[in-house]
Amino acid sequence: MNILVKDTIIELFYWLGNLSLTRKLMNPCRGQAAIVTYHRVLPSHKIKTSNSPNRGLIVTTERFDQQVRYLSEKYHMIPMDELPNQLTSSSDFAVAVTFDDGYKDNLTYALPILKKYNVPATIYITTRFQEGDCRMWWYELEELCDSHTSITFTAKGKNYDFSMHDRIQKKRCFRKIHNLLQSLPENEQETLMDIIRQGRKPKHYENYCLTWDEIRQLDGEPLITIGAHTHSHVNMKKLSIDELKKEILKGNLLLEEHLGHSIDHFAYPYGTLNEAGSREYSFVAAKGFKTAVTNMCNSMKNDSQNFCLPRYSVLERDDSFKLDIKLSGWNAFWKYQL
Repeated sequence: MNILVKDTIIELFYWLGNLSLTRKLMNPCRGQAAIVTYHRVLPSHKIKTSNSPNRGLIVTTERFDQQVRYLSEKYHMIPMDELPNQLTSSSDFAVAVTFDDGYKDNLTYALPILKKYNVPATIYITTRFQEGDCRMWWYELEELCDSHTSITFTAKGKNYDFSMHDRIQKKRCFRKIHNLLQSLPENEQETLMDIIRQGRKPKHYENYCLTWDEIRQLDGEPLITIGAHTHSHVNMKKLSIDELKKEILKGNLLLEEHLGHSIDHFAYPYGTLNEAGSREYSFVAAKGFKTAVTNMCNSMKNDSQNFCLPRYSVLERDDSFKLDIKLSGWNAFWKYQL
């Protein structure tokens, strides 16, 4: 179904859902709690371009302030530590806020706003960034698409030939290569990126990433919980059992070593069924975490499994009305039913 049509239907049914009778009938769609997720928060003047294919990772400080204020005024905001009990309680609907990867702006721009409204948040850290490996292929790919007029390569037995002479073609190329890279094991990702680089050295984005000192600073904030996000930010389904064990344990041990306490919460990189499934859920559960989150859009009820918890991604376009749509359960209902 056309995305615009689906969004219109969602908004129409949410409006109907605000009618008393319909709201009562649809309450089960909402569940007992919801988790929202962000990546980056930046002031408008620091965002390179609104046409960036990675723009969806960023919410402006202005919009983030509006969103957090609204959430804090309308919903019961809880940390991830309280979420398992929330799912089995009869208390009011609650919302938890999370951030993925460990971007520096989580400290410089997101934290002051969270403190302003007294809203707790969990930040999931990919630890190779702090260990000196700050490659972020999704940002490097964007720069390579911007600087090239064509990209040609072979992957998975298929030839790819992209011609890029305008912004639309560049974004289309980025999206197709992005999806391909996300489906590959880490070594194949790097091999393909080397082909696309055409002899250039890999680019590192250390200015984007939190340092260990900054993570310790965040960890000392009463509102902030630090969680694990693997060591290398890889597609976990592409790993052997030994590789999976190494990825999870290395990231977790580094966090424990630098912070001096156990890490109780985990987020699957990318987080859809293409990157994590029952094998990964079981493995994470066996490692002693209290919760683990995906990036699948759905509501949470008292039978939700603590190691495949869904989350709603929050975007720049999400005003209070759209936030309510997502948190009501309508968004998830129509996504999976239509």
